[in-house]
Amino acid sequence: MARRTKDIKITGGRDDGKVFRVTELSSDAAEWWAVRALQALAANGIDIDDIKEGFSDAMQVALKQKGKKAVISEYHAPLAKLATGGLNALAKIPPESAKPLFDDMMKTVSIVLPDNTDRPMCTADVIEDIQTRLKLRKAFAEVHFGFFMDGIL
Repeated sequence: MARRTKDIKITGGRDDGKVFRVTELSSDAAEWWAVRALQALAANGIDIDDIKEGFSDAMQVALKQKGKKAVISEYHAPLAKLATGGLNALAKIPPESAKPLFDDMMKTVSIVLPDNTDRPMCTADVIEDIQTRLKLRKAFAEVHFGFFMDGIL
């Protein structure tokens, strides 16, 4: 089975018209990234239990509106929270803890060429606008952890 991908077409700003592709990490690499992210959050005073409970409550409300019941495991809830609000949480940790995680996010990004093939990129050479980087980080979360939310929200 192929890894999930998401193409992001940039509109506006200095990267207007560029298309980027975010490709899912291997399961091993994605799990390790999530473990490091959760450990960085916990080590810097961000309460993982609060994240889990807040996510679970929001999920229960959303599912109730759809006539469904949520089943969120102790393991899945914090990871799902990374998909929905984790970038904001990662912004609260010191730069030296966040940088390796952010760098690994960008390693999943390639630029899509006019023939729809893609090539790995050096972000400093290709991405000119900080808003583009933020959009690509959001796409990383959707590709890697969005399956926690599929069919729910």
